[in-house]
Amino acid sequence: MRLLLVFLALFLSISVRVSGQDQNRKLPADLQVNLLFPRAEETYAPTQWFPIIFGITNLDAVWPLDVYVDIEIYSMSWRINNTGSSSWQDVAPRINKALLAEAFNSITPGQHFFHTPLVNMTSGTTDQYAIRWALSLEPRCFHDGSVDEKGWSNRPENGGSRVVMFSTAPGAQVPDIESAVYACPESDQENSVAYTIRQQQHYEIYEV
Repeated sequence: MRLLLVFLALFLSISVRVSGQDQNRKLPADLQVNLLFPRAEETYAPTQWFPIIFGITNLDAVWPLDVYVDIEIYSMSWRINNTGSSSWQDVAPRINKALLAEAFNSITPGQHFFHTPLVNMTSGTTDQYAIRWALSLEPRCFHDGSVDEKGWSNRPENGGSRVVMFSTAPGAQVPDIESAVYACPESDQENSVAYTIRQQQHYEIYEV
């Protein structure tokens, strides 16, 4: 059996415990999410513990924040040929606010790791995989204080789905989880998104 794990590494600029109050935010602040591993167009051995690692930088400066990362991982051979069981060849985990909150409620500050339940993704044969991911924010803020629908924002301007392709093949390089976590790969439009949060405003809507 070959297993695929999804890890999230939080890189905090400082070690803090957040009480959930707005005054803990340090705005304006730059928030950045990177897909650290695997790297695009590389080939890896389909080992039992295969990591997919995301890093979030400066989350403590904007927390609390309704932010989540949607992830879809699928086999290209399954997608193209439409064969096999989609239950293990196409999975869609989500890194949501509840998982991120655990990092700030932990008695041990610093880096934190999360993983989805184990999913059988490979059979030890040669295949190509796609990681489609998107960073999203809940629609909470007006850009200019207006109530026009165009004033709402639920994702960064350059947001949307990003796609990174990688391959597996027997005899290829073995994934190195530790190196991947501490690596600093060159950012591009498919493995990274960064934007500035200048202000957070909350509105309550009542029906009469």
